[in-house]
Amino acid sequence: VPTIAALQQWLEIAWSKGFDSDGAEHFNGAIYGSQKWIGTTECAALLRLFGVRARIVDFKALTRTTGGKDYNHQRLVDWVWNYYTEEDRDHVENRQPLVIISRRPPLYFQHQGHSRTIVGIQRRRKLGGPEEAFLLVFDP
Repeated sequence: VPTIAALQQWLEIAWSKGFDSDGAEHFNGAIYGSQKWIGTTECAALLRLFGVRARIVDFKALTRTTGGKDYNHQRLVDWVWNYYTEEDRDHVENRQPLVIISRRPPLYFQHQGHSRTIVGIQRRRKLGGPEEAFLLVFDP
């Protein structure tokens, strides 16, 4: 596991190579040795530096309410569900099997200054009630 100092150095290298120029500008191109918190864009820059495909999806920009229901929340849940189940679409529509094991990598999720790793999603319906969705989260 790399040290914080090594990650900070690699992030500065990523910035020098043009990854996340907005983040580089925000931190004045220097983070090594600091105790500044980094977020999604900095993590994406590090992953991209090492050749890992990384995409950022911003749900905050989509926030609105419809009939008292948080539209943004539902968009996030639907997006995560589709992400983990798109390769097994025929099984999902039939609701069989009850557990789908995906080969998709975890999602890095950041909200309100905190980050979590989404490793899966569960949908279930209580008898006679609405369907509920639960994000399966790893929170180091």
